[in-house]
Amino acid sequence: MDLDRFLELTESSDNEVAESAIFALKDYRLDPQEKDRVLGRLRELSKNESLRKPALAMLNIWPDTQAYGCEFYRKNNKSYGGG
Repeated sequence: MDLDRFLELTESSDNEVAESAIFALKDYRLDPQEKDRVLGRLRELSKNESLRKPALAMLNIWPDTQAYGCEFYRKNNKSYGGG
């Protein structure tokens, strides 16, 4: 399956499909340009209440995005002491 299809599936109204597509991205080999697209999409998804956890989990898989994911989580998750 190509990257565009994975990203399309992350927009599914079925949260299970969207979540599966998010986690499937970890097995996808990304060039730098594709990685930027995926990271942008994950950042968008991290603002969605129902997809926040899987999106932040994926953001934290890539070392250069860990600080973003953790900081966003702290600011937006009341149980973590933020928000």
